[in-house]
Amino acid sequence: DYEKLGYKTGELAVKVLNGEEISNIPVTMLDETQIIVNEDTLESLSLKKIDDKNIIYIKTEKN
Repeated sequence: DYEKLGYKTGELAVKVLNGEEISNIPVTMLDETQIIVNEDTLESLSLKKIDDKNIIYIKTEKN
């Protein structure tokens, strides 16, 4: 999720801009992640959907 990642990155940037030493800032990871999978691509690769709450399946919009 780029929005959550960007927000977290901004929080870390504020710490650095406020003078905190980079070496004192621990490595962090996002608590929750989401994976977005295009159903059409999945089908073209002969792969099947799996039941996982962190996966969002989308279809290609056709004009």
